[in-house]
Parts: sequence; C-alpha cells; structure tokens
Amino acid sequence: INGNILTMNEISEEDPVTLTYSKENENSEDKGNLSGTVTDNSKGEPIAGVLVQILNTSFSTTTDNNGEYQITDVPVGVYSVKASKSGYESYTENNVQINKNQTTTVDFEISETGGGVGSIDGFVADVINQTVIEGAYIVIEGTSFATYSSSEGIYFFENVPAGNYNITCTKNGYESQTINAEVIADDEISVDFLLLPEGSSNYGSISGIVTNTDGEPIVNVVVQVEGYYNSSLTFEDGSYEIFAIPEGTYSLSFTKPGYEAHIEENVVVTNGGTTTVDVQLQQIAGSGNLICYVENTFELPVNGALVEVLGTSFSATTGIGGMCTIQNIPAGMYTVRVSKSGYQTQEIENVEILAGYPQTLYVTLSN
Repeated sequence: INGNILTMNEISEEDPVTLTYSKENENSEDKGNLSGTVTDNSKGEPIAGVLVQILNTSFSTTTDNNGEYQITDVPVGVYSVKASKSGYESYTENNVQINKNQTTTVDFEISETGGGVGSIDGFVADVINQTVIEGAYIVIEGTSFATYSSSEGIYFFENVPAGNYNITCTKNGYESQTINAEVIADDEISVDFLLLPEGSSNYGSISGIVTNTDGEPIVNVVVQVEGYYNSSLTFEDGSYEIFAIPEGTYSLSFTKPGYEAHIEENVVVTNGGTTTVDVQLQQIAGSGNLICYVENTFELPVNGALVEVLGTSFSATTGIGGMCTIQNIPAGMYTVRVSKSGYQTQEIENVEILAGYPQTLYVTLSN
C-alpha cells in the first residue's frame, strides 16, 4: 500500500512466522542486525523470555523457546546490550559494534539469583504541575504484582522475588512510563514515576554517564534535579537520563552509599534539547562486610562451602543455614568464588563492597 510491500512466507503450525517489510525510499545502508542465544550459566540450557535491550535506545526483544533473539535495523554504532529476566542475574555486554548490512552475534550466559525477595516503593507525580497523582496504575510486567497510587501519590510492593523487571505506570490523561529496575533480596528500592500530561511539549532532558575514579561505570546512583521531582537511577553501564524538564538552569546531585556526594551546578536545559552531564564519584575510603547465603538447586542451605574474595586473603566457610559473614573488606569491586566438593564452583563478578555497608550475596551451587 502506498509503495510499501508486505510479504508473508508460507507457514505451518510448527514453523515460525517470517514477515518481510520493505520500503523503496528507506535507506538501510547504515543499519545492521543483532542476534544471539541466552543460556543458563550452570545448566547450559536455553532460557526463554529473557529481555534483551540495547541500552539508551528503543530497541528490545525477548528470547524464544530456544533462547534465541534477533533485533533488526539497528543504526550502525557501538552499544551496550543487556540481558535480564526475573530470577536471574542481569548481564550487560559493552562495546557491541553494529556494522552496516551485517549481523552481530552476542550470546549471553546468565546465572540464577539464588532466591530471596525484596520490596519496591515510590511515588507518582505530575512532572509539569509538581503535584502528586492519585489512582495511577502501577504494574510489574510479567508478574501478578499491581497496585494504585494512594492519595499521597505513594505505592508499595513487598515480597517481590529478586530479579530484573520492567515496571509500568499509567493514568488517564498522562503519557505512560516504564522503568527498568533490579530487585535485590532483603532490600528495598525506590522507583518514582514522573508523568507528563498528554499533549505537553517544550521540555528538555539531561543525560550522562557516572563512573568511579578508575573510569568504571557505577550502577544505582541517584541522580536528582535539585528542587524538582525529576530523578533517575543509573543503569549497569553507568548511564542515566531524566526527561520532561522545563527550560531553565538547575543543580544536579549524584548520590550513592559508599561514595562522596557530588553536585553539578548551573546545568542549562533548553526546550527540545538534551544536556549531557558526565561525572566521576570518589569512593569513600573504609571497609564493609560481605554476607553470603549458599543453597543447592533444591533451595536447601549448603554448609561447609568456601567463600573467597579473589585477589585478597579474605575468606570464610558457611555454617548451618548456609550463611557466612566476611568482615572488614576494603571498599572496592571484587570477584567472589564459592566452592564445595561435589558441587560446581561459582564465580560472581562485580561484587561491590561499600564502606560502612553490608553487601548480601545469594549463590546457588549445582551438583
């Protein structure tokens, strides 16, 4: 229709549907494709329903029953690609190159989180009028968790299984908003929704990347527009973006436990524009504790498992209940190895120890 061609291959009930779309005046020379397979790190089996996202873009898909995914017509460039699913540790592959007229393959191996539940709280507000919104519908996609915001604009979920989720907020008269968040066992995270009234325009945004002094990205930094509702959490690649900010000059704060707070002054936002603010945060010197729970695939505690903080002399052995605590680990990023005779050894990368704060780790060992 109107010069567009839509063709469908002949199919049977067992065959997948293949749709081919072409448009004569569309230039595909500067686009490529992304595909791959997601498997369970310990079992080697494909995982269906994994969300695969090209971060900081609108491109995403989910894996099929064979653990396979494909994203087409991606503009040429370098991206970070994230794989996440409830019950599994999310993983981000950085520096993924998309070349024109080529398919880049990125395979993921992700590990089960080992169980546990956490909670989510937050508020819903009108980003233009700076007022709370009552009766907004909030749902954790792919689950039965759903609720409405209170007269104070507040909502709360408890006993949410640890994992990565898309959380969506909708309200009549407003544009819907979806936020990706990681629920951590025995922890409470805040996810706030700032809704834009339908038909609103002439607003700008702020985006950037937060790293430590070694240039490594920092996840879950709270980025707040001072004196305004708008805020964001950084993703695993350290990136953030705050939308729907009226034109003006603002102060921007960056905070995370274990790091020195930073305030960026005189951040100018223009209508229709995106202001880039990249910052480095200084980690607070000191030490923290690691609490580790180890269980088997039957969700029974494993006692006598050796927990080692690689690159250091810190280690401990789990007792009854499958739990151990390692104290006074210098603040920093570590790889933790968990092993026991008769089980497959697990190594968990990017375990962050923050000064003055305990870090809890849940590990499942397979026979």
